[in-house]
Amino acid sequence: MTAQPLEEADVVIIGARLAGTAAAVPLARSGRKVVLLDKSRFPSEQLSTHVLVPSGVAELQHMGALPHILRLNPPARYLGATVGDVRLRDHFAPVDGIDYGVCVPRMEQDVCLVTAAREAGADVREKCMFEDVPWDDGRAIGARYRHGGKQHKIRARLVIGADGQRSRTAAAIGAWTPYRGSKNGRGFAFRYMDDPRWARSSTRPMASTSRTRAVC
Repeated sequence: MTAQPLEEADVVIIGARLAGTAAAVPLARSGRKVVLLDKSRFPSEQLSTHVLVPSGVAELQHMGALPHILRLNPPARYLGATVGDVRLRDHFAPVDGIDYGVCVPRMEQDVCLVTAAREAGADVREKCMFEDVPWDDGRAIGARYRHGGKQHKIRARLVIGADGQRSRTAAAIGAWTPYRGSKNGRGFAFRYMDDPRWARSSTRPMASTSRTRAVC
């Protein structure tokens, strides 16, 4: 199969979710030509990182993604504890003026991140399967990927692998190592449900008027 003509960019990023979009935004804002490749088509489900504490919400703010997130009306999450009939609630220590966390399903959250990256000027390409990293004189110089049955190649000055714990990018350059050396032995599950009592309350911050989500 004939490869497509060589394309050039300043930065190519493999993975367009949390890490990839966070890296892309400041680079694109600085005037660099940034291309993000992701094998998924958004919205796309993901198990991890549904709950963001203030440092994560502050990063959304820096990226320009927070307005998109807040339009989803996610419930704000504060520090709290209940002992008998006594219920305590307090704010997190603020990070850049943010003293709350948010809980947003990844199908919605990642769309907001990708939107913010595109608004910053990054070229986000979905349904692009990374294949390998081309080399020149011992240096990684871009990425080969497949889209629509055709192989494409991007030559870039900087290659960023943001494709998770089992990073194919890291494996391609010989830098992959196991995330942990022992079995975790623990599990974590997310469940989203409608709660009409939350929607009726006028005292709960950022609660949706029609649908509210909880995480267990």
